[in-house]
Amino acid sequence: MVLKMPKNTKLMLAACVMLSIVSGISFAGSKIDGWIIDDFESYSSTDELKASNPATDFGVKPWWILQEIQAGLGLITIPAGNNLSIKLVSDPNAFLANGEVDPDGGQGLEIHYDLTSGFSCDLFMLSSNMGIPFSLIPTGQSAPLDYLPIADFTKLDKITLKVKRASGNTSNTDSFGFTPIGPDLLGIVTINATPVEGTRIMEYPADTWETIEFDINGESSPGTSTFGLNMVAGFVIGTYDGGNTNVTYVVDDIMVYKESVPCQAHSPGDINLDCEVNMLDLAVLAAEWLVL
Repeated sequence: MVLKMPKNTKLMLAACVMLSIVSGISFAGSKIDGWIIDDFESYSSTDELKASNPATDFGVKPWWILQEIQAGLGLITIPAGNNLSIKLVSDPNAFLANGEVDPDGGQGLEIHYDLTSGFSCDLFMLSSNMGIPFSLIPTGQSAPLDYLPIADFTKLDKITLKVKRASGNTSNTDSFGFTPIGPDLLGIVTINATPVEGTRIMEYPADTWETIEFDINGESSPGTSTFGLNMVAGFVIGTYDGGNTNVTYVVDDIMVYKESVPCQAHSPGDINLDCEVNMLDLAVLAAEWLVL
C-alpha cells in the first residue's frame, strides 16, 4: 500500500527540514547577524561536553583543554603543580550577585586553574562544532588526529562571549585572548580581546557578567603556525597567567558573527539580502509560506 502525501503537506515538511538546518541563526530585519556556538544549556553533565580522549571524543564532545591535547602529542609539557580543569555549572545561583540572573537559564562553563609557574589555560573547539562550512584534510598526525576539519575564518567578523569571575581569586598577569588554531594544532594569530574594561579578567568586578568581543581580522601578531585564517582547525579562548595564582571564572553564550559584505545587486532569489542564494533563502520562504 502506497500513501500519497498532499502537496501542501510536502511543502510543510520541507519547510520544517529547512528551518531545522538553519536553527540557531538569528535574523535582524533581512540580514543574518550571527548564531550561538554554545550557550551550555543542552548539557546535563560535564562529561557530555568535556573531551579528554582523542580516540573516542574527537569530533563528538565539543570542548577540550588545549594544553592536554598538546601535552599528549608531545608538543608541550605541563609543569608539575599546574592544575587546569573545566566543569558545567548547573546551579542557577552560582556566581550571581545582587539579584542578577543568567538570562538564558543558568548554565555555564566554569574554568579553574591554579599555577605554580606561568602557563596558559585554554578551551579548544573544533571548527566542525561551530556551525560553519568545513572540509577534512590530512594532518600527518596519527589516528584519530590524522584528519581535522578545516574552515575559512576570513569571512567571519567576530566572536563574543560572556565572562564572570569569582570573588577571592589571586592572579598576577592574567590576559584573556582568542586564537585560531591551524591543522598542526598551533596558534595562527593572536587576536586580543577588546572588552570595555581591558583584557584582564581580574580587572572586572567580581560576580558580574562582562561581554568580551574578539575581532577576527587577521591583522594581529603572527602565531606559531605556518597556516593562515583560511585554514583553521578550531579556536581557543582562554587565559595566560603567572605563577602562584588561583583563578575561577565562568563563560557563557559564545556567539560567532559573519562579516557583512555588500554586493552591487541582489538576485531575485536572494530573499535575506546576504549576496548569496542558498538554503537560508528557502528557509525564509518556507517560514513565510501562505502568510499574508
